[in-house]
Amino acid sequence: MEIPLKEQSKRYILSIILSEQSLSQTFAFLFEVFRDFARFFDKMFDKRDIVAEMKEYTKKNYHQNLTLQELGKHLNYSHSYLGKKFRAEEKMSYRTYLDHVRIEEAKKLLKGDQYLVYEIAEKVGYSDSDYFYKKFKKITGTSPKSYQKTTTK
Repeated sequence: MEIPLKEQSKRYILSIILSEQSLSQTFAFLFEVFRDFARFFDKMFDKRDIVAEMKEYTKKNYHQNLTLQELGKHLNYSHSYLGKKFRAEEKMSYRTYLDHVRIEEAKKLLKGDQYLVYEIAEKVGYSDSDYFYKKFKKITGTSPKSYQKTTTK
């Protein structure tokens, strides 16, 4: 709200508040005023590229236990809104995107032979190495060990 209300607008709002016949009418009026403010802020924040922010945060924190709930807390949005917005723009669920980011990072680590597969799984955010194996194979078409063998030669 960079532009302050004009003095006339302030007086108009105050005159309505003071002219209301009851406290409930005053609350109803104020509710409408605040709803208008909410619409204004909604439009203002809609200009944020929230999906880009989600992707950036994910790329920096993929190794953590990321969920839409955690993202919602970090970005000050509801998790359901973030999920719908992400799916609408990216044509995939946030969880699928997170898996792809993690697998891409795992592929980088698999190119060297300094880590075992279960260690890489943990480094990219999977606490269950069997689940990591299944996700890796589903996304890449090969097992992590096979991928590691073909890239370290």
